[in-house]
Amino acid sequence: MKTLLVIAISLAARAASAGACVDPVNTNQLPATLSSGPHLAGKRTIALDSTIVVGGLTLHVSKRFMPDVMGGKSGTWFTDLDAKVGEKSEMTTVPGTLRIGGYKINASVAGKVFALEIMDGVCEPEYVAKPLKVGESRSYWLSTEGTRLIDLREAESWNSGDTIEIRLGAGFSRNGHYNAYVGMDVLRMRSGWHADKTIDFSDDPPKPFALDDHTVEIVRVVWGPNTKLVQGEILPIETEPVAHILVRLTRNR
Repeated sequence: MKTLLVIAISLAARAASAGACVDPVNTNQLPATLSSGPHLAGKRTIALDSTIVVGGLTLHVSKRFMPDVMGGKSGTWFTDLDAKVGEKSEMTTVPGTLRIGGYKINASVAGKVFALEIMDGVCEPEYVAKPLKVGESRSYWLSTEGTRLIDLREAESWNSGDTIEIRLGAGFSRNGHYNAYVGMDVLRMRSGWHADKTIDFSDDPPKPFALDDHTVEIVRVVWGPNTKLVQGEILPIETEPVAHILVRLTRNR
């Protein structure tokens, strides 16, 4: 009997601009697009090894065998969810979370049934703008539920010219035991030279730090309603955590 995937579908309109997702309002308060969260509605089912189209999403579910050694017969079977929006495509292994084209798809396992939630994330996953001017300071919200990448650059290519990139990551690992995590990578690149720093939010946020000609400050960390930090551990441990991080950048020279 074929395994069925239960999918909760959201078709809410993505009307918010990127600026409404990353720009602070009322000092350090969350933008409304983040405090209200993504939208969710409806349910559908699809069979394994089939494809369905839902709104702008094309979804396909399949099994994949990973041998213990190349060419070996022993190994592990995985269930993969592939999603496509326009020319963009992404894949995740179930359980897991996939983001594509403003959509967020949560995939979990319940016995032989895989439950998926497909939500309209409202915010675009990437915010691209020109670099700051010398002496300029600006704050940005990054969110697991919204914009995960702030990319300030002069050139079309991220790895050329004057670039600073802030990338938020979150999830849960399954290396022997479940472990939820939220982390941020800050990369400064110019003229083929780069510097970077990684921040782990299972620890207290760092004090403001210098990264080449910029100062980076973690102004505020807001955990989602079902996520909390307890003695260095992000809970719950078996689902992707929700976090909103307000970062202030200042260009010093």
